[in-house]
Order: sequence, then structure tokens, then C-alpha cells
Amino acid sequence: MDGTLLNNQKEIAPADVAAISRWQATGRLFGITSGRQETGEARALRTLVRPDFVVCLNGALVIKADRQRKRRPLSAAAAARVITVMMQANVQEIVVTFQGLSHPLDMHSGRFAGIDPAALPGDGRGIDKLSAIIKDPQTRAKLMLALHQLPVTTTHSDTDYLEVTGPGVTKASGLTVALGAACPLAQVAAVGDYGNDEEMIKQVGIGYAVANATARLKAVADRLTVANTDAPISHIVNDLLDTKN
Repeated sequence: MDGTLLNNQKEIAPADVAAISRWQATGRLFGITSGRQETGEARALRTLVRPDFVVCLNGALVIKADRQRKRRPLSAAAAARVITVMMQANVQEIVVTFQGLSHPLDMHSGRFAGIDPAALPGDGRGIDKLSAIIKDPQTRAKLMLALHQLPVTTTHSDTDYLEVTGPGVTKASGLTVALGAACPLAQVAAVGDYGNDEEMIKQVGIGYAVANATARLKAVADRLTVANTDAPISHIVNDLLDTKN
């Protein structure tokens, strides 16, 4: 969503809105996959776009086409270990997404604002995603190595922004949950720009990278399209529908 459907002003181009409507009018599904929480996705979409399904928090929350919801939170033990490792790494900021809302960690008290400590991580109500902001490249690399030793999935959605979800919880696996057996990933086209899109772009039938994507994402994509500032969804829809006609 950010860096693809949304331009640099966090707006959706009118051409993209029209293209999505055209796509859905053919009976095809259009979905959103994002690292954002559900409320953040809804705020960005407003009423301009009505996705058939939504993958939030890099796959930790999935809202299927039939509106069934599937949460895949971190275990309490894994979340506690991740928080400890992040704090030891002296990161600039730690944010936890808990029960659908994001809360920053008070780096002095070790508590998350707005959360009763007795409920965190919370048996059965666990943390969906943990994020850390790390400016120093060496610190970031060391933290990535440490997190890779834990039973979690670690990725990044910006240079300084690391994201942690449960084992196997990615946008790609979230797509599989959202679509089920009726629509295998081989029949899906997707677009991405950053590290948390890589597995999805690799696994779908046609993976697009926007012009503003990382070099690594462009390397694994099947096709390149224009930047997020130039209504890329309209170009992708035209490409796909013109190919099928």
C-alpha cells in the first residue's frame, strides 16, 4: 500500500481508483496487503477503494472475501524474547501492535503506553507485530542477526524500520489464507516496493515492482512498472487486462 497504491502524499491517484473499479467490474478480486494495522489501511483507503479482501500487519491479520477474520499473533514467549533483544540493541523506538492498535514503548519504564502490563503479551490475545526503528546500520545488522535466531519472521518496510511477526507470517502466507484453495498464488498478480513484499512477489504468478522499489525487490520481480507517484495500479491493470484480451 505505502509506496505502491499510495503516492508520496499518502493519496490514491484517481487513475488508480478507476482502474481498480474496472478490474473488479470484470469479476476479479482486488485485495490490499500491507504492514499497516486495519484502521490505518481503512484510513488510507477512505471510501475510494473497497477491497475484496485485506491482509494487514504483514499477514498477522487477514480479512477474507467472506469477511471472516484470521489472526496469527506471536506467542507470548516469542514476543517477550523479541522485546528483550530489541531493548538490548539500544534501538530508537519500539512499537507493538496489540489487539489491532499500535503502542510505543516507554524506553525508560519498559512499558507500552495504553496497555495494562498484566495483559501483555496476553494469553490468546497476543501481539500481532513488533516494530523497531534503528538508524545505525551496524546496530540494525546485528539486531537482524539476533532476531533471525528466534522463532519469528523478521522483515523491513523501510531502511530503518524492522518488523517482526510470528513464524511463517508474511504477506505471501496472508494471501494464501485470504484466498484459500479457490485461488492459488499462481493466479495472483501483486505489486511491491520493499523487503516485506519480497516473499509475496516471489510466490505470486506475476510479481510487479514499482520504479521506486528497492534493487533487491526489482531483482525478484517478474515485471517493472512506474513509480508510486505515477498511478502504477492503472498501468498494471491495463497490462493485465490487455494481455488477457
